[in-house]
Amino acid sequence: MDNIKVSVIVPLLNAEEYLKQCIDSIRIQTLSEIEIICVDAGSVDGTLDILKEYEKLDIRIHILDSDKKSYGYQMNIGIRAAKGEYIGIVEPDDYVAEDMFERLYNAAYTYDLDFVKSDYYLFMDYEGRRHYRKYIRKVEENYNKLLVPKGNLSVLVYGDHGNIWSGIYKRKFLLEKHISFHESGGASYQDTGFAILCSLEAERVMFLDDFFYRYRQGHGGASVSSQEKHSHIITEYQWIWQQMQERGFIDEISRSFFMAMKIHSYLWNYRRLYPDGRRHFLENLKKEEIFSFDEETVGHYIPGKDRMIALWKGDWSDLPIQNEIDRIKRANAKELLEVFRNATRIVVVSAGDWGSSLLKLDKKLGTGRICAVCDNSLLRQGEFIEDMKVISVEEAVHEYAKAFFIIANKKHAQELAVQLEELGIMKTNIYIYKERISIENGLFNFLLLDDR
Repeated sequence: MDNIKVSVIVPLLNAEEYLKQCIDSIRIQTLSEIEIICVDAGSVDGTLDILKEYEKLDIRIHILDSDKKSYGYQMNIGIRAAKGEYIGIVEPDDYVAEDMFERLYNAAYTYDLDFVKSDYYLFMDYEGRRHYRKYIRKVEENYNKLLVPKGNLSVLVYGDHGNIWSGIYKRKFLLEKHISFHESGGASYQDTGFAILCSLEAERVMFLDDFFYRYRQGHGGASVSSQEKHSHIITEYQWIWQQMQERGFIDEISRSFFMAMKIHSYLWNYRRLYPDGRRHFLENLKKEEIFSFDEETVGHYIPGKDRMIALWKGDWSDLPIQNEIDRIKRANAKELLEVFRNATRIVVVSAGDWGSSLLKLDKKLGTGRICAVCDNSLLRQGEFIEDMKVISVEEAVHEYAKAFFIIANKKHAQELAVQLEELGIMKTNIYIYKERISIENGLFNFLLLDDR
């Protein structure tokens, strides 16, 4: 093959479950001048059989073996083998839009970019339905224009919180700047170092306001779910700082960017962990030095900066409270999901914001369980909420006596429970909705809590 425009690297280890969807989405790209480099680290399921079938079908597919179970090592093998002008990455449990690499390449070629990225979709499969959520960068005026990250803290911090697979990278740029992945074991945050080094070294980048990549969440085998890997992110940042020192990136702007990414990553890692993991992580974090940095700029982009710095310095005074809050949230989420799973018909009691959020949740989940919404307020009755007419509580009980009643009222929940019991609804068929779910941003977290 000549004139390869994009080399797409797919790192694999026991990835048969979603592999066909992944490879198919790459094969049908509107940009035909690609190669697909599959780097397998010793899969023992059906991964290799699937790859060999595709290799017979498509001469653009190459299978490489990795003698180490290391995401970073696999990616470095792929980069060394690549022949394309640009390099893309697709994880084997994800998939991409058919015009992703054509659109990215056209921008990269036109503007001679070191790398170009886009926004992306997060998705998860739940109860037979696929749910999507958009990841959107916050500074709209930075879209679709040539940006120079080098020496520009706002562009550096804005541009990269990881998601290396949402873009393509000029191979010549990676080779000349000696940018590679940390070859630590497993699949533990090695994308972080690659992303930060690319941002620090790049002089011409762009971010497109489109959504090409589909990133799977809720996959039980994902490394981000592992509680044993509570401090691997610390090891990754130690390697990054070593790389930065060797490259001379120790000035205030570079250091501030490093600290911004570090605080962001540590906050994310802290929030995903259970109490034991959090304690181990914070114990190891105490050994880490806090560098001086531009606190105003970093704080603007990382709202939780002060919270993370306090934890870093050993202020764990509210840790038990936060752990208990998170435990309660997980318990409440599981309870509500059980209601939606087990109840054939659901009546929402109260037509305010909390009731509306339940109706939205039912639509998002696609369960169709909610059959009515009721309220004691005469002003509410007759209104339509999420295309459902509000009826009186008495009418709801009469029409749906065998349904499950969810009370979605924070102030008067107990009073409404008593009212329902007096009207003949069994106590076992009454559930008090304890916490409003933010549908747009909270649905994924809500569903992910289901497995915890």
